[in-house]
Amino acid sequence: MTVFDQGSVLAPAWFTYDTDGEPTWFLIGGAFPQADGSFRGDVLRLRGTPFDQINGPATQSVNSAGTVVMTFAGESRLQFAYTVDGFSQSKTLVKFPFGTRNFGCSTTPTASRKTATNYTDLWTGAGDSTGWGLSLLHVDDGLFGAWYTYDSDGEAVFFVIVTSRQADGSFTGTIFRQRNGTPFSAINGAPPSLASDVIGTTRFVFNDGESASFSYTVGTVTQTRMIARLLVGTEAQQCRSTDAAGN
Repeated sequence: MTVFDQGSVLAPAWFTYDTDGEPTWFLIGGAFPQADGSFRGDVLRLRGTPFDQINGPATQSVNSAGTVVMTFAGESRLQFAYTVDGFSQSKTLVKFPFGTRNFGCSTTPTASRKTATNYTDLWTGAGDSTGWGLSLLHVDDGLFGAWYTYDSDGEAVFFVIVTSRQADGSFTGTIFRQRNGTPFSAINGAPPSLASDVIGTTRFVFNDGESASFSYTVGTVTQTRMIARLLVGTEAQQCRSTDAAGN
């Protein structure tokens, strides 16, 4: 799960495995603060245009799949309780470790992040190319992400992206697809998917802190799409990677 704090609302995306074991993602349609300190929102299941055929808004249908309650214990621990497709469970989540590096994020004085040099954020197709996007984590010279889009059957699917900074400032790397795994309703301690397969390559070129081109080759498909940071709340965040001392 990636969670970005945007002031009046949290913007979470949940990457997991559906009841048929295929990799999927659910969108939390805004998690809003409650009187008890938790955040609550609706879990949405989406279908859309296959990633290689998107030409405008990608989402074809949005249906409610359930609800979620998120309760944070400090900055590094999250109790994630949900009811989805009739399954009610509660999981304890911790921050994903990137070696000795951590993330520090703060509110920007304005909504503009054109001058930002760290690209950690939710990004979506620019212009009218909405309904799909990327959750990017920028750690030093590495840019990692989950690309949430739609498979050839129109079902939601995520791909994992691992890139590194090049001499020209771009980030290039590899796209992976997780093999089928344990459905979200049955995950119980063991890794839900034991392996992934390389399915393509990618290149990011950032024009500034708010816009970039996202090029990829997946199988026989080669495309370039423009992407932009997604802001759905009242406050923009700017992040940076730090060591244990905060440097």
